[in-house]
Amino acid sequence: MAYSNSNRFRPIDKFTNYFWNDEKTSTDDLINDPERFLLTQDGVFDAEGGYTGAFIHFSVLAGGIAALFAFRPTLATYFMKGSLRFNEWALIGGTGILSYQLGYWTGVSTFGDAHRLENHYAAYTLVKSQNRYEGRTNLLKKPSF
Repeated sequence: MAYSNSNRFRPIDKFTNYFWNDEKTSTDDLINDPERFLLTQDGVFDAEGGYTGAFIHFSVLAGGIAALFAFRPTLATYFMKGSLRFNEWALIGGTGILSYQLGYWTGVSTFGDAHRLENHYAAYTLVKSQNRYEGRTNLLKKPSF
């Protein structure tokens, strides 16, 4: 994709083509046969890293909460006494969400198969979007694709 500018030479979109390789051409196959890319629950668990990935998820979560309490000892004191305000609960919750997402990304990218997991969720979304017509319940017209 080229952007319009006044130069004769137009830059090609770096982000579209920079990471392109033969492994990522499975999108065409995914549209033609999405069932081939769908995983079972055990397959998704293995693609996320299995028990090692789950350990990484929760250990980074615990480490993030522990680091928050270590850097803000008054927050730990308020937590132990049960006198946290809303903004302190929001801080703990936000730290938990961010550290869990960091642990999930770390577990999938180091011990799991991120490419297979990405293909699974893309195929699941495609199949789910095509199965949304249930006849006079939620859409007036049947989808054209």
